[in-house]
Amino acid sequence: MRRYVEPCVKNIFILGLDAFNRETLRGISDPDAYRIHGLLDYDRTEGAEDFRVAELMTQARRILDEFPDRIDAILGFLDFPVSLMQPLLCRERGLRAPSLESVLKCEHKYWSRLEQQRVIPECVPRFARFDPFAEDPLAQIDLPFPFWVKPIKSFESYLGFRIGNKREFSRAIKKIRAEVGRFAEPFNYFLECAELPEEIASAESGFCLAEQIIGGRQCTVEGWMRNSQVVVCGVADSIRFPRISSFQRYQYPSRLPRRVQERMAEYTRQVISHIGLSDTAFNVEFFWEPKTDAIRLLEINPRMAEEHADLYQKVDGRPNHQIALDLALGRDPDWLSRKGAYRAAGKFFLRRFRDGVVKRVPEPEELAQVEKIFPGTRIMIYIKKGERLSARVHQDSYSYKIGCIFLGADSQAKLLARHLEIVRRLPLEISAD
Repeated sequence: MRRYVEPCVKNIFILGLDAFNRETLRGISDPDAYRIHGLLDYDRTEGAEDFRVAELMTQARRILDEFPDRIDAILGFLDFPVSLMQPLLCRERGLRAPSLESVLKCEHKYWSRLEQQRVIPECVPRFARFDPFAEDPLAQIDLPFPFWVKPIKSFESYLGFRIGNKREFSRAIKKIRAEVGRFAEPFNYFLECAELPEEIASAESGFCLAEQIIGGRQCTVEGWMRNSQVVVCGVADSIRFPRISSFQRYQYPSRLPRRVQERMAEYTRQVISHIGLSDTAFNVEFFWEPKTDAIRLLEINPRMAEEHADLYQKVDGRPNHQIALDLALGRDPDWLSRKGAYRAAGKFFLRRFRDGVVKRVPEPEELAQVEKIFPGTRIMIYIKKGERLSARVHQDSYSYKIGCIFLGADSQAKLLARHLEIVRRLPLEISAD
């Protein structure tokens, strides 16, 4: 009888694989030990205007069925629907992944709040579920103004609104009613594949959540869970524009006091263990209010923070893709700390706060020239000449994301100065509308 020898090269399928993530994967340890396969295009998954989940699942299953070799792991680094397709596909094929139910406990905003409240109630703001299609949805919300409203399922603050009075609520409800189905209908596909408690099964996926406003300094705690052990590997700051909810940059490592980071790490271990989010990376977003020392949990994302990958690469020496890959293969993550080329790293967003038409974007050679002047910099431009910003899908409610800049430096001061100089050199022109 021949003894089975585990193949040296692992076949890894990645849902919605794009050029950025393919390039980033070169930074993992021993990249030649893996054969990376894209599973469905980015434009068909997270980049799509409409999520035809049943079709996507059928196509993904067919591609996997027709693959002639062993499949060692299926991964996804993106938000919805990739984040829910991955555990379902893995469940069907006996591959390592978190349970679909544990992922839904994070992605279903109402279910997630209920679970958080059971284990770390001191971190959970007041909240209320409501039906936006009810005759008087405001009557279902027992919260004083101001509060935040959001769908039970969305991403990047899409259809999220800060509500200060009845008039603002009415405007938000009108938009939510018109567009909430874009996520609610495909989200139902995954809810129907899971075992749900009655309190969740009875809630329509088109329902929304109203939440008490929380604020302060925002950050993201990242880590993983394997064999019942929760490990925190890093904390990154999430910095918004003044008086606007849109993000200005992510910066790593966090500049929050060490004691605050340690409290957040302990809250993270408690809630992730309670949810049972095993065999996966995660990131948990918190606010710390310096005046009161209060910590509030914003949301749990059941995946590695893809947007932080370059930051970890620059500071720790490897992208956080390493964590997701090791877990999918049943290994303790081969993680380094502070072994990178920089002491600080950031992802800076290029945003526009008014609509307009794109007149000029940098040519590839112009971007390459800037990146050459500032080694370690990566610049991504999302918009195209002639495009109207309001035509772009899945934007937050207050700005248009037109690009981003990844860069590293020896200090925060040098990081911020380098960012300003790079922006000054980028030839971007958008007409005033």
